[in-house]
Amino acid sequence: MLRNGVWNLYWVSRRNKTEKQITNYTKTNSYVRYPTWSSHGDQIVYEYTETTGNIWMMRMNQLDGRLIYHEAVFPG
Repeated sequence: MLRNGVWNLYWVSRRNKTEKQITNYTKTNSYVRYPTWSSHGDQIVYEYTETTGNIWMMRMNQLDGRLIYHEAVFPG
């Protein structure tokens, strides 16, 4: 979600619609996209990029993002 010119991921409760920001990026020249939940619902994978794509995985019970693929280059 884009807020104040910065992309981050947010989790929204189905029950009471409260939002929780789960990434804390601050650069306006970057973006977060393609979030996908794991089949067990305990991890989320997403792309974070400034100039080249990097794939991140976050365990939702610990909110500890870790890089799993660096410098993905997509044809375009």
